[in-house]
Amino acid sequence: MSLDLHPSDYSIFIVDSEENSRKYLQDNFQRWGFQVKAFVDGDKALEFMKTGELPHVMFSDVHVKGLSGVGLTKRVKEMSQDVEVVFMTSAPSIETALDALRLGVHDYLLKPFDKIEDVRKVIFHVCERVYLRLYNEYLSNELKIKNQEIRGLSNLADELTEVVDVSKTIEIGCRYLSNAFGKSDACFLQFIPKEMSLMVASRYPETLFGGAQSKLLIPKESTVDMKAVIEYFKNIEKDEHFSEMLVSASRMSSGGQEKKGWRAFPFVTRGLPRGVFVLHSPYWDDEIERPLAQRYVQALEKYFENALLHKKVFEMSVKDGLTGLYNVRAFRERLAQELLTAERIQHPLSFVFFDVDHFKKYNDTNGHPAGDFVLKTVADLLRKNFRSTDFIARYGGEEFCVIMPHTDLKSALTKAEEFRKVVEQHDFPHKEKQPLGKVSVSIGVSEFPSLAGNAERIVKIADEALYNAKKQSRNVVVCAEKDPNHIPSFESKHVSVSR
Repeated sequence: MSLDLHPSDYSIFIVDSEENSRKYLQDNFQRWGFQVKAFVDGDKALEFMKTGELPHVMFSDVHVKGLSGVGLTKRVKEMSQDVEVVFMTSAPSIETALDALRLGVHDYLLKPFDKIEDVRKVIFHVCERVYLRLYNEYLSNELKIKNQEIRGLSNLADELTEVVDVSKTIEIGCRYLSNAFGKSDACFLQFIPKEMSLMVASRYPETLFGGAQSKLLIPKESTVDMKAVIEYFKNIEKDEHFSEMLVSASRMSSGGQEKKGWRAFPFVTRGLPRGVFVLHSPYWDDEIERPLAQRYVQALEKYFENALLHKKVFEMSVKDGLTGLYNVRAFRERLAQELLTAERIQHPLSFVFFDVDHFKKYNDTNGHPAGDFVLKTVADLLRKNFRSTDFIARYGGEEFCVIMPHTDLKSALTKAEEFRKVVEQHDFPHKEKQPLGKVSVSIGVSEFPSLAGNAERIVKIADEALYNAKKQSRNVVVCAEKDPNHIPSFESKHVSVSR
């Protein structure tokens, strides 16, 4: 089974006293995109993990200095059975192999490594196992949700178990934190990596801060890397700008009255900064109330990760991995839905079929990475140049399609021609090597109900129009031909012109 894994989601620890092999693994794991930490002996690795940061996978030499690989694995498994372990050794023995089996070690690698590809297969295979375990936990959670819904849900755990939406999880967290501290004001400042800022994303009560989207820029010195951001979160209460923002925002919902006494609780999952929960309490006992709030925040981490996992699994099922556009499965489902709606409200629906001209030649001449770049760029241009109400999908290979609700044939042809020019004028690398001296697209356009009466026909005649466009000269828009036997089910007087 092959899954579309994202290495950056996985934390890998390497425990190896041999500098060459340790650096060899670390360099390659980082090159593949994994989060990596390396240790020269078992004692240092264990000491670090006692702080609470455990890896998804640990690669340990059997004869590492300090605590041995076997001893380290025993201690790690006591902390969490979820940590996957791979043993490495240059001196294999039956006794060590049996120890590995008893401890539940995932694999056993012989050193020196003959082929890095063999190591790559092992790490990706074990990460697939981690992913599937998390996914199974998610499925089990779904079953639990259904059982609990029958009995009724009345507490935080029950309510969070129902949720598979990231923002909803945070909303519930704010509400329960507020209730736990006597209806105190609570909010969540979400971390925005692109802007290196924190923004109010959820609040309880909803009137808090008058609904303003207050934002706090993270100091430049704390944006070096994610560790620096996390460290800033831990000490954010010392930032005067943080206090000023909250005091200023509180005036909006309290009749001009300033509220002080805000407490912050970093929200970090899988070693990644997600944001900060903030609570207001004028009478705060740090020894009692801070640990209580932290336990609430820690309880939310599991459900937040479940929601992220659900989001990833859902996107994997309906999104194309390269372009991020919807895939054929999602397209077919959406087309069927849109046609039913168009029939019911008697509005036209247009369908636009694209094909990148001479794409195989571009790929063969410039290489697959360059070809992938073209496909991703075309996808970006589609997103920028079509409406948010249009449904854009990668149909397969170099083919793309757009469902345009409430759009008649004339408007769709105009829009298709506009987009053809956008692609033609875009400065793609190596475009001069193409037969037309540019990267271009051929386009076929069809419409419901005037040219086709069902999903199969609307796609088929657009595909035929696309084929004709490629026969003619390429880099043109061709309108689909109406079947002589087709009788439109209605004549719409209501059309929308695409932007």
